[in-house]
Amino acid sequence: MKKLALTLVAVMLIALTGAMAGDVGGRSFYTEDTSPAIRVKNIDPGGREVNIVVGAGDAETNLVVVGGRGAAGSYTNTLNWSAGTFTIADTVTSLVSAVNSDGRHVLQVDYDCALAADSTDDELLDGTVETLRPGEWGEACLWDTSVALFYSAYSPGGFAGGTQARRRLRHLYGNVGGTGSTTVNVYIDGTEVFERVYVSPLYILDTNDGTNTSTVTRADDVGPAQVDILYDLQVGASDNVLVRFSRATTGTTGGAGFLFDIQQ
Repeated sequence: MKKLALTLVAVMLIALTGAMAGDVGGRSFYTEDTSPAIRVKNIDPGGREVNIVVGAGDAETNLVVVGGRGAAGSYTNTLNWSAGTFTIADTVTSLVSAVNSDGRHVLQVDYDCALAADSTDDELLDGTVETLRPGEWGEACLWDTSVALFYSAYSPGGFAGGTQARRRLRHLYGNVGGTGSTTVNVYIDGTEVFERVYVSPLYILDTNDGTNTSTVTRADDVGPAQVDILYDLQVGASDNVLVRFSRATTGTTGGAGFLFDIQQ
């Protein structure tokens, strides 16, 4: 009987160890002005370095240089994003048009770190420079938090240069500076799967002008919103996960993130 009990304990420990080994923790966290708007992969058939230079979301001169900036034999694509109203979808179309000197395309794009309809007129961070070696993924465009008014965290799936395993989202968190209400959204491959709104408190400001006459005004909360949501969502190995915290009025400093288990 004692031998049987020890055997059962050993089997249970092996099973428990196997379950624990299958779940590896991970996290995605981005502070202000670091969240990716568009990710790209260097697929140049010639195996050369690709440089991406974003002047601004509404600039006439944005560059995709194949072969290294200033290098002999390099080829430069000049992309004009100044005409009309530009969105993520428009910027993606422009980026994938970049070619090498042989006329062959050099960029593969992942834009599930944003929404296709997001405006990029002035919301992209000016002066972003990204250098990609052959086969390498990178973040071609970043969000300017104070203009875009949101903070994002992103975890790409296996087809977009991320983890090649299933994940389970566990916790959404952040310190979201700005004013106005805060909206929390979760998207899988661009499709919304979760939303929660935190309504900003309003304060009454009583200002006495010295004549015993008071002026009463309302003001939005100017402190950072604290986001702390226990969450449980299974996502596939190829799923791209975007978490976004939006402020209604202004965005300043802070960050957005989420924790997840990687399931082998």
